[in-house]
Amino acid sequence: MNNNPLDHIENLTKKTNDYMGERAQSVLGRYPLLFSLLSVFGVVAVLYGFESVIDQISFLANRPLLIFIIGLGILVFTGSLYKSLGRQGR
Repeated sequence: MNNNPLDHIENLTKKTNDYMGERAQSVLGRYPLLFSLLSVFGVVAVLYGFESVIDQISFLANRPLLIFIIGLGILVFTGSLYKSLGRQGR
């Protein structure tokens, strides 16, 4: 028989975690529609915010083709960076 109080606390904690783990369901699993709507709202808010910022910069607001080219350049750059970082991790 082990009389170490730390072992007893660790054992009790493990039993509690096991018990709660069996009964716990993620919040996302309980409310999928709410999280979907919040996610969509977040994406739309960010896009609308970017649009509003670009509209306030007169140089960019009058040149949609320039915005498109800059956006494509950023996507190509980040894609290349992601690809090169992925190779280094292997």
